[in-house]
Amino acid sequence: MIFPLNVSVNVIIDFSTGYYRHDAIVPGTPPVKIPMVPSFEMIATQAWGPGIPMGKNKFSSSVVYRGFPIALDGHECGPLIPDLTPPQPANLNYAIMWPTSTRKMVLSSHSVEHDGQKVACAQMLLLPIPMMTCGDPIDAPVAVINLNMFNTEKVGVSLAEFLVALAVLAVGMIIDAAFASFSKDKSELTSSFSEHMMKELWKSWGTPLEAKDWAKWAVKVGAGILLSPLSTNEQGEFEMKAPAAKGELMGITAEIDLDKAGKEGEDVFSVEAAKPLEASWQAAQTAAEMNPMITPIAFL
Repeated sequence: MIFPLNVSVNVIIDFSTGYYRHDAIVPGTPPVKIPMVPSFEMIATQAWGPGIPMGKNKFSSSVVYRGFPIALDGHECGPLIPDLTPPQPANLNYAIMWPTSTRKMVLSSHSVEHDGQKVACAQMLLLPIPMMTCGDPIDAPVAVINLNMFNTEKVGVSLAEFLVALAVLAVGMIIDAAFASFSKDKSELTSSFSEHMMKELWKSWGTPLEAKDWAKWAVKVGAGILLSPLSTNEQGEFEMKAPAAKGELMGITAEIDLDKAGKEGEDVFSVEAAKPLEASWQAAQTAAEMNPMITPIAFL
């Protein structure tokens, strides 16, 4: 019986790596784009330097394992993961793919909460639970955790939680793949590389520039509303909830939760700006104070 699955926690020094595909842009006049070049998803610790000040890392601050903060629901390593495309080493696309790189947890546990947040789950053995990693034409769950199997603290994952996470992941990938298939990228860039780079970075960090980008964002928010009633309760069992939606653009997060309707002190609609230095930075400071050996990992 695999479920309930006991998964070892991930702490800030655990790391992931993988193998996937990225586009390459070869220098020339004009530069030439080579799609889906095999790539190494390079080693990244859970506490990834650039992700800390950007608020991407989500760690416990009051609960630690052997002196190390634990990864929580919504954890992401953050940008500047230096994935490499060895078959095409002269790759101008590094200037785009590294600043926009991501590596995210896709599953969390109902059984344990730290600081009011569910514990994030990822592992390599028994039933693999990889992390979502960036790539072309779409992101994919191909980054594996290598050492957390030696962590003796474990949390439970139910079959219902696994299936809900799998459904959300599959729908997101289907939407990404569908919109990627609509794109007809040319092998030669129609603008200078610097102009192309700024356009791609702005699409990733700011407002969608084209109608298809807005459409993709709207479809994903709509899919989130449709999938939101499918949830699990504190016992890890299926539970239907009122529809909710959450969308983020330019660092502003808007959330609608109809389950809060009629509850005193609860707002159905809320908007907040990103708080980049909040919990992640606090967790990294706590870790460094409790274990000075990890200071370079947490802050560099």
